[in-house]
Amino acid sequence: MAGLRTENPTTTAEDRGVGPGKRVWVGGHNVEARREIETYLTETERPPTGPLDLGFIAPLTADEAVYFAGKLRHRIVSTGLLWVVYPIPLSPRADEFSGEIDDMVIGLFELGFTEIGRAQVSNNYTSTGFRPA
Repeated sequence: MAGLRTENPTTTAEDRGVGPGKRVWVGGHNVEARREIETYLTETERPPTGPLDLGFIAPLTADEAVYFAGKLRHRIVSTGLLWVVYPIPLSPRADEFSGEIDDMVIGLFELGFTEIGRAQVSNNYTSTGFRPA
């Protein structure tokens, strides 16, 4: 059901679904967050078109996250995952993201995604995962 949000979703980095041969897209304007994501994506495929198993968005704003999620919605397979990576609120990188995380989550719900959990990426970044509903 789209719009489902768990009270305290948690997951581990291993649960992100990354692995050899996975079809992955990475985008967003937060360059530092993208660098962090890239360290986990060795041995993955990066198709420019077609279906995706995983999408990673590193936005600077909540609106940017929703924008890219909308662009990827038709490419993420039904068993795929979409991760939005953003600074941990009290980290030195916190000012790299503007807007409210809740606004981002609501925007993704409206696009037909369901929140599936959270996973810390590094000391400065965390992520919230979504699955197509």
